[in-house]
Amino acid sequence: MDSERNPYLVPASIVVAGLLIAAAMVYTRPGLKLFSAPSGSEDDASPPPVFASCLDSGKHRKAVEAAAEEGKNLGVSGTPASFINDRMVSVAFQFSSFQEQIEAELASQNSPLPDALKIRADDFVLGSPAAKVMVVEYGDFQCPFCGKFFKTAGQQLKETYLKSGKAAFVWRDFAFLGEESIRAAEAARCAGEQGKFWEYHDYLFNYIWDNYYSKNISGENVGAFSDRNLKSFAATLGLD
Repeated sequence: MDSERNPYLVPASIVVAGLLIAAAMVYTRPGLKLFSAPSGSEDDASPPPVFASCLDSGKHRKAVEAAAEEGKNLGVSGTPASFINDRMVSVAFQFSSFQEQIEAELASQNSPLPDALKIRADDFVLGSPAAKVMVVEYGDFQCPFCGKFFKTAGQQLKETYLKSGKAAFVWRDFAFLGEESIRAAEAARCAGEQGKFWEYHDYLFNYIWDNYYSKNISGENVGAFSDRNLKSFAATLGLD
């Protein structure tokens, strides 16, 4: 009797059930997503096994944390903080600020560097380690000001002083903006094990700048440097 009073009841139920099944297939079918991954992320790519093993192990975490502690002992409280020989230049984006100090150091008799600012075996160095002027940057890969420095004064520094051998540039981690800062620093060190620290360093800064900060979007601890993305970056760079 019920079916006679409402002849559309059964067909409507079937239609609703069909729609639910179709929706479930959309959500679970491999490779089909409702939202696209951020540009630069390759979700379906297999992570490079050597790099992934290094990152998953957390083997570099203590070194990253120790570098930040060392920076604090030198007076670093924010990033970027750069030392030109033994003199600190904090959050300077104008190349002229570096140029004036570097030229002064080139013209002077250098005083001995504190042990903490001398090049060590595990440092990542651009330029000649024997250069008269040493520029040591304490930075955070999530820091927008570090990104601005990388895009501006850092490039001019490379062209004017590093390529000529007059100065060398040393990166030191000051990962203070959260877990993704620490993981990015660990990932860069894992890339360094394969001789690609600087390629990875540049990729991190370009990625977060191009996808977040250049668009006035915060990139701090929002997944930009998730482990999956960090492994995807390694794959893009051809790491093992």
